[in-house]
Amino acid sequence: ALPVIYNVSTGLPGVFSPDLSPPGANDWNCKPTSAHPRPVILVNGTFTNQRMNWGTLSPLLKNNGYCVFTFNFGKSVIAGLTIHSVGPVAASAAELSTFVDRVRTATGVAKVDLVGHSQGGMMPNYYLKFHGGAPKVNALVGLAPSYH
Repeated sequence: ALPVIYNVSTGLPGVFSPDLSPPGANDWNCKPTSAHPRPVILVNGTFTNQRMNWGTLSPLLKNNGYCVFTFNFGKSVIAGLTIHSVGPVAASAAELSTFVDRVRTATGVAKVDLVGHSQGGMMPNYYLKFHGGAPKVNALVGLAPSYH
């Protein structure tokens, strides 16, 4: 079992290594089970990255038998600092589309579940409506999505 830590320290490695997956995520050999038939893709919020946003939920889901995947999107470099999730929504939705297809191919499933925080709850909605995502997604769960 992976440790599940319920405090801000889980995101600190993401500050220094933004491309580092959170514990339990991006096991490209993971195959969904009958108990958990769809992989879960975690979509981070604005100004964060996959490790900063999902250091707790990713290992929790993995420990409970889910195939968990995360990625960074909307990358910008400002004054030498890499910042994620700040690009145009349409471009970020296109990145999500590519990632969903990669996860579906690797796991052999028709549909995934998406869990997003803040912009990560809003941007996937754009993907569902304008990038052909609706037939590829079973559920979108938004945690404080930025719809308005």
